[in-house]
Amino acid sequence: MTAPPSLLTDTQVEILRHVAAGLTAEEIGRRTHRATATVHGHLQTAYHRLGARNAANAVALALAAGLIEPPTPQADMETDRA
Repeated sequence: MTAPPSLLTDTQVEILRHVAAGLTAEEIGRRTHRATATVHGHLQTAYHRLGARNAANAVALALAAGLIEPPTPQADMETDRA
């Protein structure tokens, strides 16, 4: 699947980057100063727009479409400290 860059909002892309780094919705909410329910809402919309079944599928599709980059080891270390 090749998704157009405008398929997702900047916020949805940001949240998917955090999901790709292994953060939970609660952790993403704390980092981005959003309610957990808001994070879930952005994720559900992103899943729908990507045609994804779950978080792993959404990350895989976003990576394949070039919407997000693979997480770096540094990002993984930051996730562990969150």
